[in-house]
This record gives sequence, structure tokens and C-alpha cells, in this order.
Amino acid sequence: MYDLVFPGCLFMQIGQVAVGVDGKQLPDYTDVLVGVGARVGLERFFFGPLGAHIELDATYYLSDVVLRLDGAEVWRLPDVSFAVRVGLDGLFDVF
Repeated sequence: MYDLVFPGCLFMQIGQVAVGVDGKQLPDYTDVLVGVGARVGLERFFFGPLGAHIELDATYYLSDVVLRLDGAEVWRLPDVSFAVRVGLDGLFDVF
């Protein structure tokens, strides 16, 4: 018998954006990154405790991160980003 599982969750992401010219100096630009998102996925166990999963993340960033060089905008963090996660699962009993 095969089981399909549809997991989902809401999450909050806090990070830091740091941009520098080279890796030896301190970053020229830093900013805090805050986002909220949702994750949906599909899991399937093939045989025994082994299976696979695929998930889709959608994150909306509350922070407005913009990089400027000489007054001109060179990069902007998009308001919404997406990520796909694929992996293998293995269930085991700890106790």
C-alpha cells in the first residue's frame, strides 16, 4: 500500500543581506530581511520507511531591499520568491 501525504505549513524567515566587493573586506551593504511564507508538498513512501518528497515554498518579503550604485538602482529583492525542494525520506524509530 502506498501512502500520499500532503504537508503544509506557514513560516517566518529572518535573515541578513550582505554585499561586499571582495571576501576580504567587511560588506559594503547590509540589511535585515524579513519574510512570511507558505509551504505545500507531496510525500510518498515507496517501500518500508523509504520515500521521497517535493515541496513548493512561496515567500513574501516584508523588507524592501534595494542596492544602489552611484544613485542608480542595480538590484532589488523581488516581493515574492519561490523555491522547490526535492528530497529523500527515511523514517526510523528513535526509542
